Amino acid sequence: MSTNDVPGHKPENQDKLAMGCWAEAEREGDDSLILVESVENHRVIFSVFDLAKKPMMEYRTAMAEGDFKGFFSWKPGEQKPGGKWRWHDKTQFPWNKIIKEGQEGVKFASAEEQLSAADEVRAHLRMRAEELNLDKVRERTDQTKPGRNTAEAIMGSLGRTLDNIFQRKPVDPMG
Repeated sequence: MSTNDVPGHKPENQDKLAMGCWAEAEREGDDSLILVESVENHRVIFSVFDLAKKPMMEYRTAMAEGDFKGFFSWKPGEQKPGGKWRWHDKTQFPWNKIIKEGQEGVKFASAEEQLSAADEVRAHLRMRAEELNLDKVRERTDQTKPGRNTAEAIMGSLGRTLDNIFQRKPVDPMG
């Protein structure tokens, strides 16, 4: 199920913002996407993809978790840069949309209407742009795991470190 609220924004939705959550712009013909890269210490690191640009652009930044949830959640009648987003937390990010070559579609007559949701968010948040490197995207598709928890990664690393420490023989100070 998807919603216009960032996961974790409304307690009654019983969901949680985590790495791998993603959103798609809810505008006709706008393929802008958001991917949550990490949520650590109440800070969200995320990318906004503008698939309408040639070459495709990825904007990456970070926000406080509360600000992120408020900025990207939708209230009826509200006007926000980027507009309304449809959030997903139980399905894989659609990497195929990013990897595919070429973009076809209708372009609007007005310059203001040509701004994609990604471009509006980029301008509002003053995000830095970089050309999307498809080789790096392909690498990320292998690394992205739904439901992967930062705490699990930390505990795994700590466990391996402790195993290494306790498997070593004590050093004799006398030589």
